[in-house]
Amino acid sequence: MKLPALFSAPHRIFFWEAIVLALLLMGAWAWDMAARYGGWGTPPVWTLPPLWWHGLSMVYGMLPCFMFGFLMTALPKWVGGPALTLPRYLPAALAVGGGWLLLLMAPAALLVGGALVMAGWAWGLYQLARSAWIGPKGRHDGYVYGVLLPLAWGWLSGALALGALAEKAGNGVDIALQAGLWGFALPIFFVVAHRMVPFFTQSALAHYRAERPRLHLFLGLGALMLHGLLQILGAWYWTWLPDGVGAVAVGLLAWRWQPWRVRKIPMLAMLHLAVVWLALGLALSCLQSLLQLAGVAWAGWGPLHVLTLGFMCSLLLGMGTRVSLGHSGRSFSWDRRIWPLFLIFQFVPLLRLAGDFLASGAWWHPFVLASVLWLMVFAVWGIPYLGIYCRPRPDGQPG
Repeated sequence: MKLPALFSAPHRIFFWEAIVLALLLMGAWAWDMAARYGGWGTPPVWTLPPLWWHGLSMVYGMLPCFMFGFLMTALPKWVGGPALTLPRYLPAALAVGGGWLLLLMAPAALLVGGALVMAGWAWGLYQLARSAWIGPKGRHDGYVYGVLLPLAWGWLSGALALGALAEKAGNGVDIALQAGLWGFALPIFFVVAHRMVPFFTQSALAHYRAERPRLHLFLGLGALMLHGLLQILGAWYWTWLPDGVGAVAVGLLAWRWQPWRVRKIPMLAMLHLAVVWLALGLALSCLQSLLQLAGVAWAGWGPLHVLTLGFMCSLLLGMGTRVSLGHSGRSFSWDRRIWPLFLIFQFVPLLRLAGDFLASGAWWHPFVLASVLWLMVFAVWGIPYLGIYCRPRPDGQPG
């Protein structure tokens, strides 16, 4: 029996789930923002505090689906091993997707849905680790450890979040959110950028040498993880130190990658701009910590959203488009919408940052505009790909 095309490659099913989750989750969040900050009617009824739901669903819902789709496609190639077969990736996709479907449709089944997500995550992590072990290059590739260790940490953090929710331990949920964002999500995105941005750039430009300085990688990863640890310990007044070091390290890295040389190549420019956002977000976080140390409250959650929206979501748009087109037998010129969509999306982190300086009540509040614009861009970008994932490659090749 021939399986549907949706199940024929790991990126297809995981990206399909990720886009559907993103639209559902951000649709509800945009509704909440519009009601609470713009006065657009009544906000939705949440079964958890809204900030918990928003943070948990992004860090442990949408983002891991994109990560597994990418890593289950790319990591076997990194280590020189065989591609993952259906029995190795489909159980993870079905468990993660089914768990989140249960969480959305029956919030009372929190523990069952969460356990399904964690089971799928564990299976996916095991299969990636197995690929790294049997691949000829796996045990000697630092990037493999750079994604597998944060992925394992993310599983532990997700399990902590689930246990804390079961016990109604608010402090545990807060710790799980900090641990998941700073020890799992941001590090994996940074490791992938460090490996892939110079690789893709070298393949497109003549006389370009791919530079992957390990010092910048270690400083950036150390800054992210130390920030998270300090937040968990309540020592927020010291976060300026890792943030400042990280901002300088990533900023120098972005400069060494020569982003000005790819300004006419949209598929590469998106990736380079995402890295610039990472440096800017760390710099703003450093400034915020220094001002708090001086007794000045500034920017709220703005710097954090520069990292999540500016860096992670921008990189996601670029890498998601690249993988979706490259592995569907289509040229990068097929999606001519992506560059203008990406440029429009750059207003989202700016609007979100601006919202921390304005009072709520106006229909045009930046929080409202940012959430609605996020939803619109991802809908216009993602919905056409949902159909592509469900159709065989036009060139007849597997993938």
